[in-house]
Amino acid sequence: MMRVFALILIFVLSPRSVGVGFATPSQSPPSGQVPPSQKQAPESTAIVRPEGANVFVLMDERLFILMAALNVAGYNYEPGGRELSPLRKQLRRDLAGLDPELRARLANYYKVHLRGEGPPRIGGYVALSLAMLPPPSLSIPARRPTLPEDLLLAADFAPLVKEFYAKSEVAKLIRPAMEQSKNELGALWQQTGAVMLQTLNYLHTIPILSFSSRSALGKKKSASPDQRTSRDEGLRVRRLFVILNPLDASEAAYIRNDILNVADRETKRQPGDDYFVVVGSSSAIDPIRRAFLRFVLEPLGERFALAVREQAQPIIQLAERVIGARAARQETAFSIVNESLARAVETRLKRLRAQGTMVDKLADEEAVYDLSTHYEQGAVLVFHFYEKLIPWEQVGVDIAAYYEAMLSSINFEREAARSNDYKDIRARVEAQRAERVKAVAPAVSPLLEQLGQVDALVRERKFERAQTLLRDLVKQYPNNARVLYSQAQVVSQVASQIEPTRSADEDTAWEQLMTQLAQAVELYRQAIAAASLQEEKWLISQSHVAVGKILDFANQRDAAVAEYQKAIELGDVPGGAYAQAKERLANRN
Repeated sequence: MMRVFALILIFVLSPRSVGVGFATPSQSPPSGQVPPSQKQAPESTAIVRPEGANVFVLMDERLFILMAALNVAGYNYEPGGRELSPLRKQLRRDLAGLDPELRARLANYYKVHLRGEGPPRIGGYVALSLAMLPPPSLSIPARRPTLPEDLLLAADFAPLVKEFYAKSEVAKLIRPAMEQSKNELGALWQQTGAVMLQTLNYLHTIPILSFSSRSALGKKKSASPDQRTSRDEGLRVRRLFVILNPLDASEAAYIRNDILNVADRETKRQPGDDYFVVVGSSSAIDPIRRAFLRFVLEPLGERFALAVREQAQPIIQLAERVIGARAARQETAFSIVNESLARAVETRLKRLRAQGTMVDKLADEEAVYDLSTHYEQGAVLVFHFYEKLIPWEQVGVDIAAYYEAMLSSINFEREAARSNDYKDIRARVEAQRAERVKAVAPAVSPLLEQLGQVDALVRERKFERAQTLLRDLVKQYPNNARVLYSQAQVVSQVASQIEPTRSADEDTAWEQLMTQLAQAVELYRQAIAAASLQEEKWLISQSHVAVGKILDFANQRDAAVAEYQKAIELGDVPGGAYAQAKERLANRN
């Protein structure tokens, strides 16, 4: 039993560990939206399915069609100049025979609207796909004045998308692409379930999945009630859609709940009830956590509307003092409370994940830096909520039971003066970050020498000394891919020394083992994110395979396969793990 509990730390979800019972989902995903295969939940593993909380992990054919049109038009962005994914390359080959005149019009649209300095901003286009009816219609049923501004600016692309669908072979590519992405989708399903479990365990709550029909309270003033899909009688259904977008950059993520999923014209909803997080790959854990936090926390503003209204005037006045009257006019007391609480919880969870790691001492000031950024962007109660969460964690009651107490204890003069508290810390963190950037290039040789010492200590199984040396290195190079990779290796080696079946307390030993492996996975992922594709592709390859091995050990085959495939996509790079990845796939298929 303890092993099952420990496996939770590596993305295996147990209903008993949540301590709550989710309502049955109101429905299947809307037409044209494809969830992971049911084989993603092996009977041997205890799973809490995201669908049980109205969270649907899927691919969307409307999004695929629109993104295919953008790719043909010229969208080829990948951060750091990385190569396009095999699927995006294949798409270009499959659509090579597109009518030249239509291709030229798509390219011209892209040149006029999206080609400029920096990464193309396609968030409005992603939202446009979700506001479209399923193919072949691909029309926008909502009245133009009710659309969010960025979607409205993208709306004139819709006729081109419809023509592209009618004149190209893209319809024949949808099903093969979804089949090709099934392992990535399965990994995303597991990641989503893990984030849900961690978040709900922290909040000690269950999501509110429905409300009696009335005006949504938690939105900015720009949201319009004209997007309602049905009468006001009855219950509104709340859902979160986690959508894999394999034709986008791998690190892309978009979060919003200011539109409705028009693929579903039956379910009663209004703006704010449908949440979306659209991601380029299954590694986008932070955006999923951010979206799920909002999905869980924002309904509390509606549940405790009276308590929010009682504080509405001083909240708006505080916002005017911090961000200015003009910006504050775009907010409501509900949107400020919602954003502040969500950002506070997100920052608190990040801080807790740093406990016991080599960056623990740096994490407090980094947290203040993050909070100050959110504060200056309009989440003016974020410091207040963050501080209130610390004693609440010791009690462990449902966050809903603490909500009114947090609101009633706001000291508005204190919140208005927060910049006096954090300005020195913020300046210090910014200076440290700037120094780290400067230090990376000239300090490579000494760093490699010290990492060589770490490797020697590991070979001699002197893990404590290796960890001591790494603790010093991480202070100097906290976001260096090779330091993070070495940390992950050492943590994995320490884990390999734990033998639960030979321990006097087998349950505790299993928990220790899986905790170590969870930390190793996190460090490998940080190393991947920090690595240079040009100079450290080998490290990315090795890290993907290392994560895959851990996931295989945790009986999460689909997530492991996704990691091996990512290593294979990098090619047979010198020093990489291409051969290992192919062998791991062959041995377990």
